[in-house]
This record gives sequence, structure tokens and C-alpha cells, in this order.
Amino acid sequence: MGGRIYTRVSDDGIKFSKLDRFLVLEKLCGLWVNISVVAMERSSSDHCPIMLKDEEKNFGPKPFRIFDVWLEDEEIVKVIKDVWVALIDTSIRRDCNFMNKLKRIKNELRTWSNKKFSQLNGEIELNKNMATHLELKAETVVLNDNELESWKVARKLWLEKEKIKTKIDDIKFEAFNHFKRIFVEPDNMRPSLEDLDYPSISVDEAAALE
Repeated sequence: MGGRIYTRVSDDGIKFSKLDRFLVLEKLCGLWVNISVVAMERSSSDHCPIMLKDEEKNFGPKPFRIFDVWLEDEEIVKVIKDVWVALIDTSIRRDCNFMNKLKRIKNELRTWSNKKFSQLNGEIELNKNMATHLELKAETVVLNDNELESWKVARKLWLEKEKIKTKIDDIKFEAFNHFKRIFVEPDNMRPSLEDLDYPSISVDEAAALE
């Protein structure tokens, strides 16, 4: 297992544990000869995420992320509108023009976000690095009282600022309701299972099966 030495740390920063046993199919390693396991950085959980990794696997480009804090800022509407209106090329197909607009909007939003939230990102990164540095140090030596307090403060500030940046409760709620509306059907439309003559086994056969 690569990455972190330990996969869990208690809230007080004193107890460390390691999960390094994995249950796999016998032929897994034969199919994925470059397979490995990596313990990644942890965030709000007391456990590190565990990633099953294949070095030769190409997962393609990274997805584009939109944070809730962006949507709470009125400037984002102007950024999108300016790009959408300005980028019109009648010499290419409409679908290609549409794709180019989305690419330009993605790039503009990244630039706008870096400028708008650079201070917040810097504070998150600073506290994250401090918390991670002390946590890694605690894996090999015992932290003194000042270091332990610094770890707790840095981690607390890191998580608080992360919540500001990545609030998703409203999105989760709307996504849940969206799929609930799609997959829920009225009870009166469900087929009836009454009076259906299914093949069945005898009592002796059932006892023998058990």
C-alpha cells in the first residue's frame, strides 16, 4: 500500500490505525498486473480514502467542477452571458459552435474563480498543508502540546473554509427529488401477482433442499 502510512487517525490525534488487507478475486491480479493500492489524503472523515490503482489505466480528462459558492455570486451570470453572446461563429456547424461556447465558458469560469476566490483557496491550502504536515509527523513521533493544538486549529479552519466552498446540501436535495419523481410510480399502476400459478416444489423437495 502506498501513500499514507496509516489509514485512520482519532479525533484527538493520538491513535493511528492501518487498514492494509483487501479481499479480491483470485484472478484479479492476473487481469490487472499493475494493480496497486494507495491511501489518499483524508478530509472530514477520520479514515483515508483507499484507491485501487492501475498505472496503465487512462481515465481521460478531469471533470469540470462548479462549486455552490460560485452560484451565490451574481457576477457568474455576467461571465457566462458575456462569453455566450461574444462567441458566435456562423462559419461552423451549430453543434461545434455550441461546444466551443461551453469550452470558453469553462475556461472563463476557471479564470474568474481563481481571481475571485484566490484568497479563500489560499487559506484552505495553507491550513490543509499545516494539518497534513503535522498529521504525517504524528505518524512517526509524538506531537507536543503546541503541535497538537496547531493541528486541531488548522484542521478546524481547513474544514470550515472547505464547507464554504463546497456547500452541496441544496443540490443533493434537488437531485434526490428529481430522481424520486422519475422512478416513483402510482400504486394503482403496479401489476397484480394474485391468481398466478407459479411452478413450485413439494414439501419433501423443500426439506431436501434445506
